[in-house]
Amino acid sequence: MEDLISKKELLQVCDISYGQLYRWKRKKLIPEDWFIRKSTYTGQEAFFLRNKMIERIEMIKILKDDHSLDDLYRMFEEGYEVIEQEDYNSSLFAEPYWEIAESIFNKRNNVSHNEVMTLMFIELTLNSGYFSKEEVLESAQTYHHSEVEDVNYYFVRAMGVFILVCAKEIVNISENAKIIYELDDLKIQLAVKQKLKRGNHNDNESKY
Repeated sequence: MEDLISKKELLQVCDISYGQLYRWKRKKLIPEDWFIRKSTYTGQEAFFLRNKMIERIEMIKILKDDHSLDDLYRMFEEGYEVIEQEDYNSSLFAEPYWEIAESIFNKRNNVSHNEVMTLMFIELTLNSGYFSKEEVLESAQTYHHSEVEDVNYYFVRAMGVFILVCAKEIVNISENAKIIYELDDLKIQLAVKQKLKRGNHNDNESKY
């Protein structure tokens, strides 16, 4: 069953205007075939695949300050890659994220790209507000030790039970289950890039 989001809800969830949405559409940052038109009691309205559309808009919002819209179009068409550093300063991440990360890797000096990706995975999932620290640790352990590339990480709740699904896409999902969050390596890399641009965690204190 497709999880669709209406245009009105999309604008509210992503905190963007109607004008921004259609400007990005004109620039082909959002493909025409992503607009799914359905008949409703008020007439024909546009809907979108929820997770796919929200992820694209968040990527645009992160990148647009440093790149022109034309550059973004080329990035999305060609596949965007983030250059990896050899190591990162551990002070980029605040204490609540390290409390969880230390259960996965025992170090607090400069961290590798793989480790910083796991730390960002922890930060994003913990700050989403959807998960307990135990659920964040469980999912971060799976992420850190995964050897599978180019998959999405679907955070699913089924009758109160938390499940992390690693797959290209979820084709079928139980009526009692709901995808409540989704991540992939590109989204995590972009968040790391934005954090490096801002500086260490003192510039953006955790809400925990």
